[in-house]
Amino acid sequence: MEEIHLSEEAFAYQSLQNFLSKFPNEEACLKLFPTTCKACGHKKKAVASSARVINCSRCKTKTWRTADTYFQGLRRLMPTLAWIWLHEDRAVLSINKFAELFDIAYATAWKIEARLQAVLENEMDKHDVIELITSVFDPVIQKRSIDSTANEHPVYEDDDNQAQVQEQENLDEDQQAIRAFLMPQPVEFDNLFQVSGLPIGKFSAALACLELEGIATRHAGNKFSLTKTNPALLIGTQEQEVLRRFFAYIKNLHGISRKYLQRYLAAFWARVGVNRWSKGTFLKSCMKLRRLSYGEILDYNSPKKLRVPYTD
Repeated sequence: MEEIHLSEEAFAYQSLQNFLSKFPNEEACLKLFPTTCKACGHKKKAVASSARVINCSRCKTKTWRTADTYFQGLRRLMPTLAWIWLHEDRAVLSINKFAELFDIAYATAWKIEARLQAVLENEMDKHDVIELITSVFDPVIQKRSIDSTANEHPVYEDDDNQAQVQEQENLDEDQQAIRAFLMPQPVEFDNLFQVSGLPIGKFSAALACLELEGIATRHAGNKFSLTKTNPALLIGTQEQEVLRRFFAYIKNLHGISRKYLQRYLAAFWARVGVNRWSKGTFLKSCMKLRRLSYGEILDYNSPKKLRVPYTD
């Protein structure tokens, strides 16, 4: 029999149908949470299906079933559980589509996903990663965030920050002294020597090393500038394959902002790993952590050097 391959969107819809068959309403979702008294440990057997609060018949203490879990304070459980289900199924669905399906505001759906991505980032950091500089991901940076530079394309980054993340980390003190004064515009040898504060012998040797490392570029008239490297030339075949797969993944999401790029990489990691999640695994990871506040989501910024997952 010929194998049938579903599109990304069709697979996501099928995954959600499977979720809804198991969790058709809020009452079904609530069954995931124990009816055990947090004060004395007594389990109440007869509990109304919609009851979020149980009254212990033994110690007379009230217990909120979702208290001290990732779901504490959530009015609706289904949307968050559905997103978790999609991640465990490695299904991809845009926030717009998800919001429409669950009849919630886009902002609500976005916050659900942003909080879950924080959990995924925490899980990814327990595994092996490689580091790539942020500008490698420019092709998929198509959305603005509150931190985007005014009147600039979302991909824009300050030149000083770009140069700083592209430099080599193994420079000695003499090389660092010269690197601090290198600029994108050519600087005369004599001027660079004077501001470095180094003896001429050490200065010449350190500058030569910066040239060999590709950090400094020599120009006519004995001038030097900070090299504008192409990040794509600094990565190997394995890294290029990870990028190719990540870019394909992001196409289904219609572009992202640089601010949350690291967390989208974490979501990508959760999807590409072979047998990364069995049913309930990601849910258990969520239960161990506190759900982020909206302010904490907004305060987050992806680092200049991004942790990129190995893919199987």
